[in-house]
Amino acid sequence: MNKLDLAWDTFYFYTEEISDYEAQYFSNTKTIKNLLKSENFPQKDQRKRLLNKSNKCMDSLIVLYKKQIDAISDLIELNKSGIEIPPEQEIDNTSLCSLKNITATLIEEMRIHKSEIKDLLG
Repeated sequence: MNKLDLAWDTFYFYTEEISDYEAQYFSNTKTIKNLLKSENFPQKDQRKRLLNKSNKCMDSLIVLYKKQIDAISDLIELNKSGIEIPPEQEIDNTSLCSLKNITATLIEEMRIHKSEIKDLLG
């Protein structure tokens, strides 16, 4: 396997992992919203379990986003290296940099949301 294939495989791997954790994150967020809307505010132990579950998921997402940024950086460096890139694997560095910036924004938003969830459930 060459470096380019490895870089793309790594990127796709983290993308799939992120997708799984994002689905869990959205499910946790929906559960939290539903509990907060209900007339019976959750008990302290229930809030703590939900907070721990939510934090674990968000922490995993932050780590995966960072790893995806590393994978994107590898793709950018390979593009700059001058190696021959097959047309099906070509993507310009501007798009890759945009994706990297969006992913960095997701990390910051996840940190903010984590703090908000802590304030709600802590």
